[in-house]
Amino acid sequence: MDWHIVFYRDDRGKEPVNDFIHAQSSSAQIRIVHVIELLQRYGLTLRPPHVRKITKSGLWELRVHHSSDYYRIFYFAYTGRKFVLLHAFLKKTAKTPVREKEIALKRMDEYKLR
Repeated sequence: MDWHIVFYRDDRGKEPVNDFIHAQSSSAQIRIVHVIELLQRYGLTLRPPHVRKITKSGLWELRVHHSSDYYRIFYFAYTGRKFVLLHAFLKKTAKTPVREKEIALKRMDEYKLR
């Protein structure tokens, strides 16, 4: 049984991850959607190189490599077999910037409070 993919929506109704995906080239979009579909199909059994646990708080990173670019999408598992996609960015440094994690953690907290 597949998992449900949910895009985090802010208080203005915007979906930052969805907006990020649509701002990429069509070939990058295809690759990103493919990896999201792997997450949907395999759920918690999906392993590296596609996913990596980020924090003890339950934050995970979906890892997408396309051409010479590395995309990251932070997400977490939620009740009802849902994955909530929180924040996406193009990785430009070897280490994930702390600011990117902070954005995802803040959105995760907001989502859980709703």
